[in-house]
Amino acid sequence: MAGNAYWSATFSKLGVKVIATDNLEWAKGSCTGDLLFFPVKKLSAVDAIHKYRDVDIIICCWAPNFGSADMDIIEAYNTIQGKKPKLLFLGEKNGATNTARFWKSAKFKKSCELNSINHTISSFDFIDERFFEIK
Repeated sequence: MAGNAYWSATFSKLGVKVIATDNLEWAKGSCTGDLLFFPVKKLSAVDAIHKYRDVDIIICCWAPNFGSADMDIIEAYNTIQGKKPKLLFLGEKNGATNTARFWKSAKFKKSCELNSINHTISSFDFIDERFFEIK
């Protein structure tokens, strides 16, 4: 769920090795769908978790607030055996991103580090986005 890969481009510029994936379904109906800030491999989030499970961090940006993609991601993540990467969702709690089921049932880790990072993020496109780490 890299979307237009804005965050992927940002992390890459900071020296982080990034693999951006997205199914790009959202792009079909978006006027910004052709504007990618970083190369994106066309792959569903669940398939990406299975294919790239040896990474350090998985970040899902702006999961849809309909369907089951966000919960499907958590389910796929929970099947990873051994050392797991951190799983972060970037979105707006009880707002424009992720489903009501996600906000009610997902278990989140809290940390001073993540709290500090979230205080540095400015609102983008009227979305009050924050990082949420899955337990």
